[in-house]
Amino acid sequence: MLPMPKRWLPIANWMTVTLLVFSSGTLPAHGQLLSPLPDDVLHRTLEGVLLEHLDQSLRASEALGRQLAPPVRQLLDASPELEALRVELLRGNRQLVTARLSSYLEQRPILPFRGEAYYLRGVALFDEERYALAALDFDSAATHALQRYHMRGDSTDWEFWLRAQYWKAVALMHHSSFEQATQSFCQLLEVPSDYCDDAYVGLGTIAEFRGDYRAALAYYDSALACSAQGNLVITAHIRAAQQLLLLRQPRQALQRLAAARQALDMVGQGSALLPPQNLAPDSDALIELLTAEALSQIGQFAQAIERYRAVAASGTLQHSPLRWQAYLGIGWAELNRGRYSDAITAYRTVSDSVADVLSLQRAQALLFRAVAVERSGDALKAIELFDALIADPAFPLRAQALIERGQFEYTRGKFRTAWVLFDRAYRAASDPATMLRGLLLRARTEFDLRRWDSTIRSCNEVEQHTRRLTATIVSNLELLTAEAQLLRGIAAANEGRYSDAITDLGSFIARYQHHTRRDEALLWLAECYERSNMLENAVAALEQLLNRYPNSSRREEALYNLGWAQFRLRKFDAATQTFDRLLAEFPRTPHGIDVTLRKADMLYLSKKYADAARLYRQVVKTTPQSDDGEYALFQVGQSLYRLGDYMNAAEHFRSFVRNFPESPIADDALYNIAWIRMLQGKWDDAIAMFNTLLRSYPNSELAPAARFYIAQCTYNSGQYVRAIDLYRQFLADYPSSSLAGQAIEAIQDAYINLGQDSLAVEVAREYIERNPTSEQSAQIAFRTTDIFVRNRDFSSAIKEYERFIEQYPSSRYVPDALYGLLKSLLELGKADDAERVLRRLVQHYDSSQATELALVDMAAYWASNSFSQRADSLFSVVMTRYPGTQSFARAAYERARIALARGDSASALALWRQATIGAGEYAYQAYYRLGMWYRDRGSSDSARAMFRPIIGYNDNLPLAAEAAYRIGELWQRDGNCAAAADTFSLVLDRFEGVEDWYTLSLLGLAECAETQGDRARARELYQTIMILRPDDDFGRTAAARRRRLEKRP
Repeated sequence: MLPMPKRWLPIANWMTVTLLVFSSGTLPAHGQLLSPLPDDVLHRTLEGVLLEHLDQSLRASEALGRQLAPPVRQLLDASPELEALRVELLRGNRQLVTARLSSYLEQRPILPFRGEAYYLRGVALFDEERYALAALDFDSAATHALQRYHMRGDSTDWEFWLRAQYWKAVALMHHSSFEQATQSFCQLLEVPSDYCDDAYVGLGTIAEFRGDYRAALAYYDSALACSAQGNLVITAHIRAAQQLLLLRQPRQALQRLAAARQALDMVGQGSALLPPQNLAPDSDALIELLTAEALSQIGQFAQAIERYRAVAASGTLQHSPLRWQAYLGIGWAELNRGRYSDAITAYRTVSDSVADVLSLQRAQALLFRAVAVERSGDALKAIELFDALIADPAFPLRAQALIERGQFEYTRGKFRTAWVLFDRAYRAASDPATMLRGLLLRARTEFDLRRWDSTIRSCNEVEQHTRRLTATIVSNLELLTAEAQLLRGIAAANEGRYSDAITDLGSFIARYQHHTRRDEALLWLAECYERSNMLENAVAALEQLLNRYPNSSRREEALYNLGWAQFRLRKFDAATQTFDRLLAEFPRTPHGIDVTLRKADMLYLSKKYADAARLYRQVVKTTPQSDDGEYALFQVGQSLYRLGDYMNAAEHFRSFVRNFPESPIADDALYNIAWIRMLQGKWDDAIAMFNTLLRSYPNSELAPAARFYIAQCTYNSGQYVRAIDLYRQFLADYPSSSLAGQAIEAIQDAYINLGQDSLAVEVAREYIERNPTSEQSAQIAFRTTDIFVRNRDFSSAIKEYERFIEQYPSSRYVPDALYGLLKSLLELGKADDAERVLRRLVQHYDSSQATELALVDMAAYWASNSFSQRADSLFSVVMTRYPGTQSFARAAYERARIALARGDSASALALWRQATIGAGEYAYQAYYRLGMWYRDRGSSDSARAMFRPIIGYNDNLPLAAEAAYRIGELWQRDGNCAAAADTFSLVLDRFEGVEDWYTLSLLGLAECAETQGDRARARELYQTIMILRPDDDFGRTAAARRRRLEKRP
């Protein structure tokens, strides 16, 4: 049969295309990025208000009355001069006190009250907000107190040291010397004292200023633990609640606020369980405000509004930031409830009441008022408000306004405008959270603009920023990091950078086990695996998606892709089950037709062509003019061809050309019709169809093959001269075609058939001269040597082999050429030259089959020329080198013959047994020799054991037939006519064409019938032999025995 055309199976190409039809293109909007309301701005404003209130609380709690409490007065009673200065300090005469104390310390360097003097001056400096100098004086006071304590052991000095050390830490904290302040607070905690809660609250305050809310929370909890009934219980609960709100843990914050409210009520009722508290102003209102904030974070907006309004109505908070924060809270809650006019009213109250243009609360009110206007549907007014905020360079939340304006354009599909606004927001942002959000939104917009490389670069920037930040600085840092990694992975997939995409998506899936878009990441990961031909990995990712997310919106797509991946892996049973699940769960899936096609393809590839044709016909019937219908119609023809139904296959291919003349595989259909005609031996019809293909599709990739097979059909029809012309025209037009070598060989065959061997050689040399270095030339040159060998012109053959080896020393045909050279030399009796060729083969091509054959032929030459010892030695080498092969069997068989020739029957017998271990003709000849050996010596069982393997040897039927007959013959000798008859019958069934052994088996059967007394059967068998062989000894023997049989009574 002629070779199959390269484009015979379009299905192979279908199996290599991308699977995820729906995965390309744009993504659904990122809800986490395009958030309905910018709560990060709210969070930032709350943080600022609480820090401002914290600063005010510190100043209030550190009034002179606390710094000059009774214990200090007792210390000063011994020094009337210092007591007088304390009184002046209480009267507010700070400069007077500072000057006198400075003079006091300079003029009296050894007085015992220097520590107290330093302390008083530190208090005066602290009250003047000269915190660095105050800290130095408190440090000096503490040093003097500690020296006195070590000298006298007086507890009063210890208490004085604790007080001075504490205020030193507080002064350093106010000076923002947080490291030194932390060290001073920690020194207080190293010794047992009543200052442990004060120290922990101080450390918590420092952590708050640094934005480390978790650490602050831990410090406030420690304050409560070390002094559960101290004067900072309410403060610690309130501060802890603030941290929990900033950490977005509102339910836990409500528990702390409830504890603070309970403690405040106890103090108000004069409970003895708690001492008077060191409280900041408006603590009651602060608890109410924080409770409202917690309810708002939970989403209980109605209850939050009620508490916000109570704070806003408080008469003591007319100009307090807490009041404006309450209005901001009302606006936020109303905004979330969709009551936009009420939200706008609340925000306008703040913006109209706060005069400071740099106030964060005022800025938030203006920003959220614009948001509320936008949500109310007044787009033009919202744009006007946003643009006004953006145009004001002093507006504190300008970056957030740019983001809101960008999101407005994004939702309208104006991605380029949105990109500009997000980029400006990123560059204008003054806080990390807004900067990251602007950058990630910019990346998202680049994605929707299909700027994959820009998306990847922006996500890389996000990653670089997040590495330098912590969750205490950007509360949703983990979310932003996750979004950037996912977006970068999907962008890399769209860019075709599958390795990078697999890294990002795989890391995202492993790191964010509970992310809401993890199923999407799995789908994209599977896509990247599939495009990287890592199909098993793709299957694993899709199965994880389906098993872990049974209700995923991507389930339909995942089932389809899983079926495709299993199909490409040729796991057809699994793919069929998956496609059936898809159709069962999604009966209206747009993939229905494609699934039917894939099921048909699986049947086709499983060689179930009739079932495949049935499904392909369904698709043709459902959608006859679509791309799927086009492919299915072609595949019906393919399936029928595979079934051997050439007539209907050709008809379907004709129908395909009529219906889809512009199809990219219409030329394939015509080619296939022509091919079918070739298979049917209809050479003229095939030529006509190939010519139709050339006329209709002159630029077809199949044109060269069509031209070649036109020449081939002409050759097959016996028109050798015409075929030669056509092959030459083909070579002239397509000299580099992969079929060029076959064309030259066909021309050679045509000349040989015409009896013009010299022209066959000449055409080969012409081609080789034009293409001296091509592999096809080497193949043709090697093939040309066969012409001389076939004509037994071994001298010329030797010259051709030598020329070939010299011209193509690296060709894969060199070992075969050396073997041909060796055989030609042996034909001419040039054994010494042949030996040299053999040594070359062994040295350079030891593992080649040509070397094996050359060793055997060389040994056989020595044996045939009576060089028995050399032959035996070389055959022994063959047996050692090639155990279990045909060469082994022949070598052992030939050595047995040599042994018999010298009268060594024992060695011959052993060598025949060894030969049976090999394969091929000589192994079965060895079985035969052994069988005959045992037969001649009356060892029937051993003989039958040797003959029995030969019966199944189909490459030598006469030998197999004789072996079967010999077994029957032996049974007959042993008197077992039943077994003999069975064996003779086997010869009749299997070897009817081997006349002699067939006839001898008939004679054997007749003799057995005679022996068993079945004279009628015997007469019938003799009569059959007489009919089959009337003129030879078999017929005459049968006639004589029948006459003898007739004479018996």
